[in-house]
Amino acid sequence: MTDETERVISIDGLLVSHIGIYDLDEAMSHFDIRSRYTDELGRALARVFDKNVYRTIIKTARADSSLAGASSTSPFPNGNVILSSDVTGTIAATGAGSDWWEAIREMRIDAGEANIPDSDPLHVAVPYATFDSLKYAQVADDAANPFIFTNRDYTFGGQGSAGVNSQMEVDGIMVYRTNLLPQSDDSANGDVKAKYRADFSGTLGVGFHRDGVGTTKLIGMGLEQTRDVRRQEDFIVAKIAVGHGPVRNEGTWEFRNT
Repeated sequence: MTDETERVISIDGLLVSHIGIYDLDEAMSHFDIRSRYTDELGRALARVFDKNVYRTIIKTARADSSLAGASSTSPFPNGNVILSSDVTGTIAATGAGSDWWEAIREMRIDAGEANIPDSDPLHVAVPYATFDSLKYAQVADDAANPFIFTNRDYTFGGQGSAGVNSQMEVDGIMVYRTNLLPQSDDSANGDVKAKYRADFSGTLGVGFHRDGVGTTKLIGMGLEQTRDVRRQEDFIVAKIAVGHGPVRNEGTWEFRNT
């Protein structure tokens, strides 16, 4: 492996979430509070984990084949940014669902041109409102036309399906809804680790292949508990040590208006 093809993913440090459970509060509760607290501790870590993965996907999608330092060329292709100019209408957070269908079709084309096998799963993550627009999209965004998901001419059997669940399939690409997509200017946000900072204020959605970004794990999810007699409480800490970084630029997409 040459220097030009090496990807280094650094560990971010120890990520923790914690809670102190006071004896009297637990004794006065008529339900099991520890399981709920430990669930929430794990979810707090998972939210940070997912946000950093999304940030990495977006930054990788914006990357090109240039390299810093002595080498000016790279074997890595450019990432993919799908704009409103790539569709008939305008990609917007709560815009026409039919335009989002078109944008996701563009992602499928990009994947094919990058020689990503059709058998490899592709995914898209969008906010809840955008997911709703996609799910209830009407042909040509016309109220007089049928819903795309209920029109047999558009669903192509298993290629288009939707229910009450939090995901649906469009042209073989699985679309998920999330409220963790970064959509603010984090360029100078001290709460975000430096390598994940960027301006995400224009981001409307992300797409990814499993090889797009990678995660290095040093310490897996774990729980520690200690007794604080002075405070009459049990102190519980959830922890994980991971890091995220780019692997294949061509396996990442950002959806934005301009």
